[in-house]
Amino acid sequence: MPQISAKLTQSSNNALSLTTGNLCFTMSLLYRSVSNTRRSKGRLFLLPMNNFVFHGEVKQGRIKFDHPEKYLVNLSTLEGKRIELTIQKERHNRSLSQNSYYWGVVIEILGNNYGYDPEEMHEALKFKFLKLHEDSGLVTTRSTRKLTTVEFGDYLDKVIRWAAEEGLYIPPAGEFV
Repeated sequence: MPQISAKLTQSSNNALSLTTGNLCFTMSLLYRSVSNTRRSKGRLFLLPMNNFVFHGEVKQGRIKFDHPEKYLVNLSTLEGKRIELTIQKERHNRSLSQNSYYWGVVIEILGNNYGYDPEEMHEALKFKFLKLHEDSGLVTTRSTRKLTTVEFGDYLDKVIRWAAEEGLYIPPAGEFV
């Protein structure tokens, strides 16, 4: 995989430029406050972090961060260190309402029916519907935490369909708001 060298600079007017090869991304900082810090007796301390995730969008070949001040503060903690930069389409993990419905309704009904505690029922369903590999007799499953809202919705649909085939009724999520 080819490596890309980039230079990051901040000008006096708070414009941030990222230059690599023939490409230059420039963004203006809209905020001066730093919410990823804490104050103690008037002093400012950075909170330690190893990996950073920043959200934003690309417009006309430029990155516009949702919170550019956080980006600058965290980037400064890596001064002089080698980094790995990954840019990917933003993912939306399962929603809180999906998760609440899953654990409070689906897992509850199925666990009571089959005599499993919630964690056992959850693991059994993952084994049935979220298998990744079955190498050398070992089976691995996907984590529901890492599923997107769409993937988790598909998983719920499969579980509910299977429950119906087993003669169990799982009420729709809308009934439990």
